[in-house]
Amino acid sequence: MKQIIFIKILFTVLILLNSNSTAQPYIYLISRYEPDERYSNIEKLDLRTGYLSKYLDKAGRINFISTDKTNNWLFFQNRSQLEVVNCLNNSHPTLLLENVQATSEILYNDSLNQFAVLYESLNGNEGISLRFLDVNTHEVVDSLTNLDLFDEENIYLSKDKMKLYFTVFDSLTSKIYLVRYSIIEKHIIDRIVLDSLGIEQSPNTYKIVDDIKIDHVLLSYLQSENEIDQFYQVYDLTDHFLYSSIHYPFRSYGYLSSDTKYIIFQKSLLKEDDQSSEYFPGAIDIYRSATGKLIRNMLLPPNG
Repeated sequence: MKQIIFIKILFTVLILLNSNSTAQPYIYLISRYEPDERYSNIEKLDLRTGYLSKYLDKAGRINFISTDKTNNWLFFQNRSQLEVVNCLNNSHPTLLLENVQATSEILYNDSLNQFAVLYESLNGNEGISLRFLDVNTHEVVDSLTNLDLFDEENIYLSKDKMKLYFTVFDSLTSKIYLVRYSIIEKHIIDRIVLDSLGIEQSPNTYKIVDDIKIDHVLLSYLQSENEIDQFYQVYDLTDHFLYSSIHYPFRSYGYLSSDTKYIIFQKSLLKEDDQSSEYFPGAIDIYRSATGKLIRNMLLPPNG
């Protein structure tokens, strides 16, 4: 697990340092407020210099902290209140939402000047909720409640930023659906049954194994009950096109590159003395998404 977290952090840092020039190369961290450990400070780590500085002193009782992909907006949950800070002008925290039990994810949509917030509400009749809020006024412009999400951690913006993707579980059919929601028209455009994309004889469902990137999603499924034959495919959500299938031995982890051109695989094995724990031999393979062809092998030190 530590190896996977390290790779994801490394990819995040590389994206921050190599993305557009407006991105802020910082990571925001929580530290304890020493006079009273019930409260927390927020600190800022400069990825270019490694310098760690205090950003917000005694920010509150914080149990969630996050930024948007440009690092221009900082979000944190202080008890049951979700607050936001504009990192470009170092503004004071302002209230975004109240009655928040737990925050899952927040997206900033610069095209529509909106925040999309996925969270669990303290209001018993709302459950898992998705709110769309105006950035300037914090007014709720659209709302979905009582979502039966399959993945309660992730929502994704489309390339044109006019649609939102998320997955739901239908308890009546026991099917997993990938939902495409129109932010402009405020309704569901369609629901894709992930099972329908797989090979017909597969006893297992397709699973989304990485973030949706530029309207492309990396899917994985096991074709046999013995969990040996694992396959990966990239699905184009705009043209509804399924790329070439890649057979990669189980156990493994797949990551779709930010430009969707490549799939990076990390091989994993179970420890001989502990079948409940994973071991990473350091084998990394890179494939082209469109053709399914292997283009490079890498061997890193075992377990990072």
